[in-house]
Amino acid sequence: MVLDGELAVLHKGRLDFAALQQRARLGGFRARSVARARPAHVVTFDLLEADGEELLAMPYRER
Repeated sequence: MVLDGELAVLHKGRLDFAALQQRARLGGFRARSVARARPAHVVTFDLLEADGEELLAMPYRER
């Protein structure tokens, strides 16, 4: 299975990509602390391949 998606942080019910970028610059204790307070989530939005079959020719809604 091949999926397309993003890694994102949720903030007030919305995806916050800026918060993810800020986390990427942190290290050590600060990175662990922020990760616990504002965890990242994988958001998938497209299925590109399943069982060895490429699905890109199919309409987006059907994938």
